[in-house]
Amino acid sequence: MPSKSKIITILEENRGKPVGGNEIAGMLGISRNAVWKAVTELKEEGYDIISDRGTGYTLKADCDVISKEGVTLFLEKNGFFDKYKADINLYKSLQSTNTTAKELAAAGCEDGTVVIALEQTGGRGRMGRTFKSPAEGGIYVSVILRPGIYAEDCVLVTTAVSVAVMRAIKKCTGKQTSIKWVNDIYLGDKKVCGILTEAVTDFESGNVECVIPGIGVNFSSDISSLVPESENRAGSLYENETPPVTRNELLAQIILETFELCRKPDPAAFIDEYREHSMIIGSDVYVIRGSEKKNAKALDVDEKGGLIVRYDDSGETAVISSGEVSIRKR
Repeated sequence: MPSKSKIITILEENRGKPVGGNEIAGMLGISRNAVWKAVTELKEEGYDIISDRGTGYTLKADCDVISKEGVTLFLEKNGFFDKYKADINLYKSLQSTNTTAKELAAAGCEDGTVVIALEQTGGRGRMGRTFKSPAEGGIYVSVILRPGIYAEDCVLVTTAVSVAVMRAIKKCTGKQTSIKWVNDIYLGDKKVCGILTEAVTDFESGNVECVIPGIGVNFSSDISSLVPESENRAGSLYENETPPVTRNELLAQIILETFELCRKPDPAAFIDEYREHSMIIGSDVYVIRGSEKKNAKALDVDEKGGLIVRYDDSGETAVISSGEVSIRKR
């Protein structure tokens, strides 16, 4: 591990408290000048570090730069690595975390490989939509899972990820969010998280080689910087307030909850919670498939995450596992 990475780990462990330059140098077996150079580079990368000749270096408590070291530190505190083996990969900029994850999966990477980007230049949502992913204020992560399921069960993973993200937000921020089928996370009437789940499938056997949920959270994003058509429904967890937690902490919790629920998805562990916090059950909806748009009522979510609807025109009941559903406003 390079000295710079080790130094940010030390500063993260002592966030808000000064650590002497001589102390850091002694811990790492490097010169004090090397410490100064590394800290200078970290400042240039956006880390808010106070340098003081008397006390040393202090990573400010409210510094909110996502780092592998910061995420790993919170995962370690949560006992994550005692239960799971994971390869955490962080990139400054990617076209899409899902695109890179699929490339890694094709190359044979391990189950549980995590791909994080500070920004995405070509982020994607469901139904081919773009997902604006600026470097400031967002969380963008994909997890490569090899859960050993069949193609028809993939919606179950998406359902599990939705609950995982909702749980992480609640635990870290205290904010209770809700789920719009199948996988959008809302705070009040504003969408704060989108999830795009993609799968690589062996069509002959129907076995899923890997499932890749990509998660994008507006943590403290400036909504005015997002694409105009999303402004009316997009929001941030901390749009007009100072976050009491960092993105590293929430990101680590999202990874932990995703591993807990999605590596071997068991509906008994989350489906009731999904139903409880669904914002669509009982609503009049549009069921949209391609150019077809039909009026229906959302009745329930089945044990595999499918949405049970009753069509207005025919009165027939059906289970929807693909396509899009939007709430009809009265």
